[in-house]
Amino acid sequence: MRYTTIYDLQTQPVMDWRSLVLPFGLAIAAAFMAYYTRAGFHRSVALVFAVSFVVLPVGIQAFNYYYLTSRPMKVVEGSVWGYWRKDWTTRHDGKNIHHSQEAFRVGTTEFWYNRSQTAGFTNVEPVEYPIRDGLPVRIHYASVRQIDSDEIINMIAKLEVVAEGA
Repeated sequence: MRYTTIYDLQTQPVMDWRSLVLPFGLAIAAAFMAYYTRAGFHRSVALVFAVSFVVLPVGIQAFNYYYLTSRPMKVVEGSVWGYWRKDWTTRHDGKNIHHSQEAFRVGTTEFWYNRSQTAGFTNVEPVEYPIRDGLPVRIHYASVRQIDSDEIINMIAKLEVVAEGA
């Protein structure tokens, strides 16, 4: 069978510049605050916040990217089954927080992810694809143990679907 690559982590940038707009804005604001604050404890705190606003988002995204690409990849091939998607909104401190999850199986291998909050394929822009039951796929993935539990999640590094007319 011939496959068309829908998503390949190796061809994606390490981080999306749009995700850095807010951290850089906050860092600049904290740096200005530090500059106009008298020397001492408050200036040091403002500078620590300025650096943290940039280092943490960049560090987390870079860690996720390099961690996933350094793992040994497994490959599963077959048809998607048991696909589901759930979208919901919760309210916290007067603000609506939107959540979205998807999951499916290929053979006996389960894939589950928070859309836009997981390293690897999350089926959101710019790489969004209509996954459905019966879709023939080949997936390169890494099994990753979660830090806060013993749960293992299969993270998709490359998603290929059967080419049209194949």
